[in-house]
Amino acid sequence: MKKSQQSPQQPRAIRLKKIAFRATHRGIREMDILLGNFIQQRLAKMTETELDQFEAMLTLPDQDFLKILKQDASIPAAHNHPLMQALIAFTQRTPNSSQKGAQKGEVKLTSPQSENPLAKP
Repeated sequence: MKKSQQSPQQPRAIRLKKIAFRATHRGIREMDILLGNFIQQRLAKMTETELDQFEAMLTLPDQDFLKILKQDASIPAAHNHPLMQALIAFTQRTPNSSQKGAQKGEVKLTSPQSENPLAKP
């Protein structure tokens, strides 16, 4: 069985908690905030297929994943699905992108409750 698939013994609630933890403990603070905010809005509503896709995305190295989300790198074929597109769109929407003096590629850290610190201006 694939690691990303839910085992019959693992209730959905436990799986969601594990995914939430992995998404918010990446190693790069910007990714923790971005993924944490994204899953806060979507995790409970995700289908089993979307959960599998999200878990697969979590296997991407942080730097590569960040480049994909900022659209500085192409999406690998295995991760080119509607959930990745939704995450990229989420990355592009942020109050920070309209702040005065924002530079291209500048990342502004915000609290985990904020919408998204990684959007391009």
